[in-house]
Amino acid sequence: MEVICWFLLSKISINEEEKFNRNSLGLNPTEIIAELSLEFLHASEHIHNPVTKKPFHLKLGFHSGTAIGGIVGTRNYQYCLFGDTVSIASQITATSEIGRIHFSQMAYSHLVANNCFKIEYRGQVDIKGSGPTDTYWLTGLNEKSCTTKINKNQTIFKCPFSIQNLVLK
Repeated sequence: MEVICWFLLSKISINEEEKFNRNSLGLNPTEIIAELSLEFLHASEHIHNPVTKKPFHLKLGFHSGTAIGGIVGTRNYQYCLFGDTVSIASQITATSEIGRIHFSQMAYSHLVANNCFKIEYRGQVDIKGSGPTDTYWLTGLNEKSCTTKINKNQTIFKCPFSIQNLVLK
């Protein structure tokens, strides 16, 4: 099985005060990543490998925190992210399960304020360098309290990055 890893970054804050700022849609950076993760998971059910005719299986995970980025290399330049946040996000994703969205305690603290997401406690996962860490599963959107400026309908959620609708069940 081939594994493809993508790293997404949502809003690099210059100082501590900017960390929890919301965008014009009322979303903080962690909520954007959570919604995008749900969108990826939903889309993966409808995209099939043209060779095997089987759907793609995704393992998703995310963490919130600080990181350092920069261009490295002398011949083949690449932009790279460094720091504990990158390592923890990688380990959270690696310990996820196919078809599930796994995230850290730090990301949890950014998601619970608005009660916009359905979240289940997964338990502690041993994170190298950090020890046992509480982790959670993102299972969907909380239809009773999740509305944004882009969608006033509480049964269909429109992702701001896609033409797809996430239908709440």
